[in-house]
Amino acid sequence: MINLKRNVIQIDHDLPGPTVSGRWGTREEAVAHWRDMLRLCPNDNMGIRHVLAPKLLHLNLFEAVRELLDEYEEPDPAKTGAEWGDTDALLKYKQGGAKSGAGKALAAAIKNNPHVPAYLLGEKRLPKQPPPHYALGSKDEAVLYVLSSGETWTSTKGALAWLSETAKNTL
Repeated sequence: MINLKRNVIQIDHDLPGPTVSGRWGTREEAVAHWRDMLRLCPNDNMGIRHVLAPKLLHLNLFEAVRELLDEYEEPDPAKTGAEWGDTDALLKYKQGGAKSGAGKALAAAIKNNPHVPAYLLGEKRLPKQPPPHYALGSKDEAVLYVLSSGETWTSTKGALAWLSETAKNTL
């Protein structure tokens, strides 16, 4: 399944921006396609949810993101990957700022994968090629998360400063 996620992320990198047409159409069309795929395969053995959640968040579809995060929530917080933990934190931040429960969520996400902030903040360079596999909490997981969600973080006003401050207080 981890290799399937990488392949879905590869597809994600082929996506055009929100207004540029391409093989997958617009970002909105690609999201609609992924939602249909998830409806057809609700156990999500292809890992579509991992690509869909950050794209829904980028499109500010907050309710849809929350539903997806809740539906596929991992009961053991230690097994929550960057895709879920960091996306949840950014969702809370986008909805209500740093004091909306987002800080606690981000601190937990950083503890689960302490490599994410350095890549998001540009302190570490992303590799030229995505890693072929990953483990929870690894640098490879952080790289894959930033490749799928970095644009949303950088386009959210104040998010990187909030991340930097929270990381300093957490690590």
